Amino acid sequence: DESSPYYKYFSGLIEACNKTHQLIEQLLTFARQSVVEKQEFVLTPLVKETVKLLKRTIPENINIHLDIQSNAKIKADPTQVQQVILNLATNACDAMPQGGDIHICLKEEKIDEKEVKKYPFMKEGEYVCLIIRDTGKGIPKEIQHRIFDPFFTTKSPDKGTGMGLATVYGIIKQANGYITVESDVGKGAEFKVYFPLIRTEYTKISKTFYKSQKKGILVVEDEEELVKVFKEFLEELGYEVFQANNGQEGWVVFTQHEDKINLAVLDIVMPKASGIDLARKIKRERPSVKIILMTGYDHNGLLAEKIGVDEIIEKPFSVGKIVQRIQELLAKGE
Repeated sequence: DESSPYYKYFSGLIEACNKTHQLIEQLLTFARQSVVEKQEFVLTPLVKETVKLLKRTIPENINIHLDIQSNAKIKADPTQVQQVILNLATNACDAMPQGGDIHICLKEEKIDEKEVKKYPFMKEGEYVCLIIRDTGKGIPKEIQHRIFDPFFTTKSPDKGTGMGLATVYGIIKQANGYITVESDVGKGAEFKVYFPLIRTEYTKISKTFYKSQKKGILVVEDEEELVKVFKEFLEELGYEVFQANNGQEGWVVFTQHEDKINLAVLDIVMPKASGIDLARKIKRERPSVKIILMTGYDHNGLLAEKIGVDEIIEKPFSVGKIVQRIQELLAKGE
Protein backbone atom coordinates (compact mmCIF):
# COMPACT_ATOMS: atom_id res chain seq x y z
CA ASP A 1 0.00 0.00 0.00
CA GLU A 2 1.63 3.23 -1.17
CA SER A 3 -0.11 5.19 1.59
CA SER A 4 1.62 3.15 4.29
CA PRO A 5 4.45 4.97 6.15
CA TYR A 6 6.60 1.87 5.59
CA TYR A 7 6.09 1.79 1.82
CA LYS A 8 9.23 3.70 0.88
CA TYR A 9 11.38 1.57 3.18
CA PHE A 10 10.10 -1.74 1.85
CA SER A 11 10.19 -0.58 -1.78
CA GLY A 12 13.79 0.53 -1.26
CA LEU A 13 14.61 -2.84 0.29
CA ILE A 14 13.04 -4.71 -2.64
CA GLU A 15 14.98 -2.58 -5.13
CA ALA A 16 18.22 -3.25 -3.25
CA CYS A 17 17.49 -7.00 -3.24
CA ASN A 18 16.84 -6.96 -6.99
CA LYS A 19 20.14 -5.18 -7.62
CA THR A 20 21.95 -7.68 -5.40
CA HIS A 21 20.35 -10.58 -7.30
CA GLN A 22 21.42 -9.04 -10.61
CA LEU A 23 24.96 -8.56 -9.30
CA ILE A 24 25.15 -12.19 -8.15
CA GLU A 25 23.98 -13.34 -11.59
CA GLN A 26 26.70 -11.25 -13.21
CA LEU A 27 29.34 -12.66 -10.86
CA LEU A 28 28.22 -16.22 -11.61
CA THR A 29 28.41 -15.49 -15.32
CA PHE A 30 31.92 -14.11 -14.93
CA ALA A 31 32.91 -17.19 -12.91
CA ARG A 32 31.31 -19.40 -15.63
CA GLN A 33 28.96 -21.01 -13.09
CA SER A 34 25.62 -19.69 -14.28
CA VAL A 35 23.13 -21.96 -16.03
CA VAL A 36 23.21 -21.53 -19.80
CA GLU A 37 21.15 -23.04 -22.59
CA LYS A 38 23.55 -23.54 -25.44
CA GLN A 39 22.18 -24.23 -28.89
CA GLU A 40 23.38 -24.07 -32.45
CA PHE A 41 22.00 -21.07 -34.32
CA VAL A 42 22.81 -18.65 -37.12
CA LEU A 43 24.07 -15.45 -35.50
CA THR A 44 22.95 -13.05 -38.25
CA PRO A 45 19.20 -12.77 -37.35
CA LEU A 46 20.05 -12.18 -33.67
CA VAL A 47 22.50 -9.40 -34.57
CA LYS A 48 19.95 -7.74 -36.88
CA GLU A 49 17.21 -7.97 -34.24
CA THR A 50 19.49 -6.50 -31.55
CA VAL A 51 20.56 -3.63 -33.81
CA LYS A 52 16.88 -2.78 -34.40
CA LEU A 53 16.39 -2.70 -30.62
CA LEU A 54 19.45 -0.49 -30.16
CA LYS A 55 18.33 2.00 -32.82
CA ARG A 56 15.12 2.57 -30.84
CA THR A 57 16.93 3.17 -27.55
CA ILE A 58 20.28 4.89 -28.18
CA PRO A 59 20.65 8.71 -28.31
CA GLU A 60 19.68 10.36 -31.59
CA ASN A 61 23.20 11.74 -32.08
CA ILE A 62 24.67 8.23 -32.38
CA ASN A 63 24.47 6.30 -35.66
CA ILE A 64 24.73 2.51 -36.00
CA HIS A 65 26.22 0.98 -39.15
CA LEU A 66 25.70 -2.74 -39.77
CA ASP A 67 27.81 -4.93 -42.08
CA ILE A 68 26.86 -8.62 -42.34
CA GLN A 69 29.33 -10.85 -44.16
CA SER A 70 28.52 -14.25 -42.62
CA ASN A 71 25.53 -16.52 -42.16
CA ALA A 72 27.42 -19.22 -40.27
CA LYS A 73 26.29 -20.98 -37.11
CA ILE A 74 27.70 -20.78 -33.59
CA LYS A 75 26.93 -22.70 -30.40
CA ALA A 76 25.98 -20.49 -27.47
CA ASP A 77 23.09 -19.19 -25.40
CA PRO A 78 21.26 -16.71 -27.74
CA THR A 79 19.97 -14.59 -24.84
CA GLN A 80 23.46 -14.21 -23.45
CA VAL A 81 24.95 -13.41 -26.85
CA GLN A 82 22.39 -10.65 -27.21
CA GLN A 83 23.47 -9.35 -23.81
CA VAL A 84 27.07 -9.21 -25.09
CA ILE A 85 26.02 -7.03 -28.03
CA LEU A 86 23.88 -4.76 -25.83
CA ASN A 87 26.61 -4.33 -23.20
CA LEU A 88 29.32 -3.51 -25.76
CA ALA A 89 27.04 -1.12 -27.66
CA THR A 90 25.97 0.59 -24.41
CA ASN A 91 29.62 1.11 -23.46
CA ALA A 92 30.24 2.55 -26.91
CA CYS A 93 27.38 5.02 -26.42
CA ASP A 94 28.74 6.04 -23.01
CA ALA A 95 32.10 6.77 -24.65
CA MET A 96 30.45 9.21 -27.09
CA PRO A 97 28.43 11.73 -25.02
CA GLN A 98 28.67 14.24 -27.89
CA GLY A 99 27.53 11.67 -30.45
CA GLY A 100 29.34 9.52 -32.96
CA ASP A 101 29.20 6.23 -34.85
CA ILE A 102 29.01 2.57 -33.87
CA HIS A 103 30.09 0.08 -36.53
CA ILE A 104 28.90 -3.50 -36.06
CA CYS A 105 30.33 -6.13 -38.38
CA LEU A 106 29.83 -9.89 -38.57
CA LYS A 107 32.28 -11.95 -40.62
CA GLU A 108 34.26 -15.19 -40.65
CA GLU A 109 37.91 -15.18 -39.62
CA LYS A 110 40.58 -17.83 -39.48
CA ILE A 111 42.89 -17.68 -36.47
CA ASP A 112 46.33 -18.82 -37.55
CA GLU A 113 49.73 -19.16 -35.90
CA LYS A 114 50.44 -15.45 -36.35
CA GLU A 115 47.30 -14.45 -34.44
CA VAL A 116 48.01 -16.97 -31.68
CA LYS A 117 51.45 -15.41 -31.18
CA LYS A 118 49.77 -12.04 -30.72
CA TYR A 119 47.03 -13.46 -28.48
CA PRO A 120 48.42 -16.59 -26.76
CA PHE A 121 45.06 -17.38 -25.11
CA MET A 122 43.53 -18.12 -28.53
CA LYS A 123 43.46 -21.41 -30.42
CA GLU A 124 43.88 -21.78 -34.17
CA GLY A 125 40.66 -22.43 -36.09
CA GLU A 126 37.67 -20.90 -37.87
CA TYR A 127 35.54 -18.36 -36.05
CA VAL A 128 32.54 -16.12 -36.50
CA CYS A 129 33.85 -12.69 -35.56
CA LEU A 130 31.54 -10.00 -34.15
CA ILE A 131 33.21 -6.59 -34.31
CA ILE A 132 31.88 -3.54 -32.45
CA ARG A 133 33.81 -0.34 -33.10
CA ASP A 134 33.04 3.19 -31.93
CA THR A 135 34.39 6.70 -32.53
CA GLY A 136 34.50 7.59 -28.86
CA LYS A 137 37.18 8.80 -26.47
CA GLY A 138 39.08 5.50 -26.44
CA ILE A 139 40.62 3.46 -23.62
CA PRO A 140 44.07 4.30 -22.22
CA LYS A 141 46.65 1.57 -22.87
CA GLU A 142 47.58 1.35 -19.21
CA ILE A 143 44.13 0.16 -18.12
CA GLN A 144 43.17 -2.05 -21.08
CA HIS A 145 44.38 -5.20 -19.29
CA ARG A 146 41.95 -4.48 -16.41
CA ILE A 147 38.72 -3.62 -18.22
CA PHE A 148 37.33 -7.18 -17.96
CA ASP A 149 37.97 -7.40 -14.20
CA PRO A 150 34.86 -7.49 -11.98
CA PHE A 151 33.99 -4.09 -10.47
CA PHE A 152 36.61 -2.24 -12.48
CA THR A 153 35.12 0.91 -13.97
CA THR A 154 36.11 4.42 -14.96
CA LYS A 155 32.49 5.58 -14.67
CA SER A 156 30.93 7.38 -11.71
CA PRO A 157 29.09 5.15 -9.16
CA ASP A 158 25.67 6.13 -10.52
CA LYS A 159 26.65 5.05 -14.06
CA GLY A 160 27.44 1.38 -13.45
CA THR A 161 28.77 -1.38 -11.21
CA GLY A 162 31.82 -2.28 -13.25
CA MET A 163 30.30 -5.68 -14.11
CA GLY A 164 29.30 -4.97 -17.73
CA LEU A 165 32.53 -6.06 -19.44
CA ALA A 166 33.18 -8.75 -16.82
CA THR A 167 29.80 -10.26 -17.71
CA VAL A 168 30.63 -10.04 -21.42
CA TYR A 169 33.92 -11.84 -20.77
CA GLY A 170 32.20 -14.62 -18.79
CA ILE A 171 29.55 -15.19 -21.47
CA ILE A 172 32.13 -15.42 -24.23
CA LYS A 173 34.27 -17.87 -22.24
CA GLN A 174 31.20 -20.07 -21.66
CA ALA A 175 30.77 -20.21 -25.45
CA ASN A 176 34.47 -21.23 -25.82
CA GLY A 177 35.13 -17.91 -27.49
CA TYR A 178 37.52 -14.98 -27.10
CA ILE A 179 37.36 -11.21 -26.90
CA THR A 180 40.05 -8.68 -27.81
CA VAL A 181 40.21 -4.90 -27.65
CA GLU A 182 42.21 -2.38 -29.69
CA SER A 183 42.03 1.27 -28.67
CA ASP A 184 43.88 4.57 -28.54
CA VAL A 185 42.85 7.62 -26.59
CA GLY A 186 40.83 9.93 -28.81
CA LYS A 187 40.52 7.32 -31.56
CA GLY A 188 37.70 5.10 -30.32
CA ALA A 189 37.73 1.42 -29.39
CA GLU A 190 37.26 -1.83 -31.29
CA PHE A 191 36.09 -5.00 -29.57
CA LYS A 192 36.32 -8.28 -31.50
CA VAL A 193 34.36 -11.27 -30.22
CA TYR A 194 35.29 -14.68 -31.62
CA PHE A 195 32.81 -17.58 -31.53
CA PRO A 196 33.92 -21.01 -32.84
CA LEU A 197 32.26 -21.50 -36.24
CA ILE A 198 29.98 -24.54 -36.52
CA ARG A 199 30.54 -26.25 -39.84
CA THR A 200 27.31 -27.83 -41.08
CA GLU A 201 27.16 -30.21 -44.04
CA TYR A 202 26.02 -27.30 -46.21
CA THR A 203 28.77 -25.00 -44.95
CA LYS A 204 31.38 -27.56 -46.00
CA ILE A 205 29.86 -28.05 -49.45
CA SER A 206 29.37 -24.30 -49.92
CA LYS A 207 33.14 -23.81 -49.87
CA THR A 208 33.12 -24.94 -53.52
CA PHE A 209 30.86 -22.01 -54.47
CA TYR A 210 31.51 -18.30 -54.37
CA LYS A 211 29.82 -16.06 -51.81
CA SER A 212 26.89 -13.97 -53.01
CA GLN A 213 27.03 -10.20 -53.08
CA LYS A 214 23.64 -9.65 -51.44
CA LYS A 215 21.46 -11.23 -54.12
CA GLY A 216 17.86 -12.18 -53.34
CA ILE A 217 16.23 -15.49 -54.24
CA LEU A 218 12.55 -16.42 -54.09
CA VAL A 219 11.85 -20.11 -53.41
CA VAL A 220 8.26 -21.30 -53.90
CA GLU A 221 7.76 -24.97 -53.03
CA ASP A 222 5.18 -26.88 -50.97
CA GLU A 223 7.63 -29.50 -49.68
CA GLU A 224 8.74 -27.96 -46.40
CA GLU A 225 11.79 -30.18 -45.91
CA LEU A 226 13.16 -29.33 -49.35
CA VAL A 227 12.66 -25.62 -48.71
CA LYS A 228 14.44 -25.89 -45.34
CA VAL A 229 17.50 -27.60 -46.83
CA PHE A 230 17.59 -25.29 -49.84
CA LYS A 231 17.20 -22.15 -47.71
CA GLU A 232 19.99 -23.16 -45.32
CA PHE A 233 22.38 -23.85 -48.18
CA LEU A 234 21.64 -20.58 -49.97
CA GLU A 235 21.96 -18.54 -46.77
CA GLU A 236 25.35 -20.16 -46.12
CA LEU A 237 26.39 -18.59 -49.44
CA GLY A 238 25.16 -15.16 -48.39
CA TYR A 239 21.91 -15.03 -50.40
CA GLU A 240 18.79 -13.43 -48.94
CA VAL A 241 16.05 -16.06 -49.27
CA PHE A 242 12.32 -15.33 -49.53
CA GLN A 243 9.99 -18.32 -49.36
CA ALA A 244 6.38 -19.28 -50.00
CA ASN A 245 4.40 -22.54 -49.96
CA ASN A 246 2.15 -22.06 -53.00
CA GLY A 247 1.83 -20.01 -56.17
CA GLN A 248 -0.63 -17.48 -54.76
CA GLU A 249 1.51 -16.82 -51.69
CA GLY A 250 4.58 -16.70 -53.92
CA TRP A 251 3.13 -13.80 -55.91
CA VAL A 252 2.36 -11.88 -52.69
CA VAL A 253 5.93 -12.39 -51.41
CA PHE A 254 7.34 -11.33 -54.79
CA THR A 255 5.35 -8.09 -54.88
CA GLN A 256 6.42 -7.29 -51.31
CA HIS A 257 10.14 -7.76 -52.03
CA GLU A 258 10.28 -7.20 -55.79
CA ASP A 259 13.26 -4.83 -55.64
CA LYS A 260 15.36 -7.39 -53.73
CA ILE A 261 14.62 -10.54 -55.77
CA ASN A 262 17.05 -11.39 -58.59
CA LEU A 263 16.04 -15.02 -59.20
CA ALA A 264 13.07 -17.29 -58.48
CA VAL A 265 13.04 -21.07 -58.03
CA LEU A 266 9.49 -22.37 -58.51
CA ASP A 267 7.89 -25.79 -58.34
CA ILE A 268 5.68 -26.39 -61.39
CA VAL A 269 2.89 -28.27 -59.58
CA MET A 270 1.63 -26.27 -56.59
CA PRO A 271 -1.69 -25.47 -54.91
CA LYS A 272 -3.64 -22.32 -55.82
CA ALA A 273 -1.41 -21.32 -58.76
CA SER A 274 1.08 -23.31 -60.82
CA GLY A 275 4.74 -22.46 -61.09
CA ILE A 276 4.31 -21.74 -64.80
CA ASP A 277 1.55 -19.19 -64.14
CA LEU A 278 3.62 -17.55 -61.40
CA ALA A 279 6.71 -17.48 -63.63
CA ARG A 280 4.80 -15.69 -66.39
CA LYS A 281 3.42 -13.10 -63.96
CA ILE A 282 6.90 -12.43 -62.56
CA LYS A 283 8.41 -12.10 -66.04
CA ARG A 284 5.68 -9.67 -67.09
CA GLU A 285 6.32 -7.57 -64.01
CA ARG A 286 10.12 -7.79 -64.10
CA PRO A 287 11.68 -9.44 -67.17
CA SER A 288 15.18 -9.26 -65.66
CA VAL A 289 14.37 -11.79 -62.92
CA LYS A 290 15.91 -15.20 -63.69
CA ILE A 291 13.55 -18.15 -63.21
CA ILE A 292 14.19 -21.85 -62.62
CA LEU A 293 11.25 -24.28 -62.67
CA MET A 294 11.40 -27.57 -60.72
CA THR A 295 9.30 -30.61 -61.51
CA GLY A 296 9.00 -34.10 -60.09
CA TYR A 297 7.28 -35.34 -63.27
CA ASP A 298 8.31 -35.88 -66.85
CA HIS A 299 7.78 -32.42 -68.28
CA ASN A 300 6.71 -33.89 -71.63
CA GLY A 301 9.10 -31.89 -73.74
CA LEU A 302 8.29 -28.56 -72.13
CA LEU A 303 10.85 -26.08 -73.32
CA ALA A 304 12.10 -23.31 -71.04
CA GLU A 305 12.15 -20.88 -73.98
CA LYS A 306 8.50 -21.51 -74.84
CA ILE A 307 7.36 -20.97 -71.24
CA GLY A 308 9.59 -17.93 -70.92
CA VAL A 309 11.82 -19.20 -68.09
CA ASP A 310 15.57 -19.74 -67.92
CA GLU A 311 15.77 -23.39 -66.81
CA ILE A 312 13.68 -26.47 -66.05
CA ILE A 313 15.20 -28.94 -63.59
CA GLU A 314 13.82 -32.39 -62.84
CA LYS A 315 13.59 -33.74 -59.31
CA PRO A 316 15.35 -35.33 -57.60
CA PHE A 317 18.42 -33.15 -57.93
CA SER A 318 21.41 -32.37 -55.75
CA VAL A 319 21.35 -29.02 -54.00
CA GLY A 320 24.86 -28.44 -55.31
CA LYS A 321 23.69 -28.84 -58.91
CA ILE A 322 20.87 -26.31 -58.67
CA VAL A 323 23.02 -23.81 -56.75
CA GLN A 324 25.67 -24.07 -59.46
CA ARG A 325 23.00 -23.25 -62.05
CA ILE A 326 21.70 -20.36 -59.92
CA GLN A 327 25.16 -18.84 -59.77
CA GLU A 328 25.65 -19.25 -63.52
CA LEU A 329 22.34 -17.51 -64.29
CA LEU A 330 23.01 -14.66 -61.86
CA ALA A 331 26.49 -14.18 -63.32
CA LYS A 332 24.93 -13.77 -66.78
CA GLY A 333 22.71 -10.98 -65.50
CA GLU A 334 25.59 -8.95 -64.07
